[in-house]
Amino acid sequence: MVIVIATIGFFGYRFIYGDPNVISKSDAEVYAYLVDEKHYSPAEIASIETGYNFKNEKRTAYITVVTFRDEPGHNYEFVYSEKNGVWGIGDVEGGGKHGE
Repeated sequence: MVIVIATIGFFGYRFIYGDPNVISKSDAEVYAYLVDEKHYSPAEIASIETGYNFKNEKRTAYITVVTFRDEPGHNYEFVYSEKNGVWGIGDVEGGGKHGE
């Protein structure tokens, strides 16, 4: 009985809050994409944070939000998948200069 409750709790947590391993992987892959492919310096990136929303379709359930130091008021959304890599969704507020 305890094993059943623990298993339900484990999968319930992941369903609501997302898989911590996927969140970490998304953060790392988006960072690598920005630095290696888009040639941003690490100093230009203010923050990278991946969130999970179980209400989104599977391929966009994990969205990574990036803020650049020169535009602290703009957030840019990216999605990572092992199959497709990283792609930018765009500037959440609109009008930013770091769009894809």
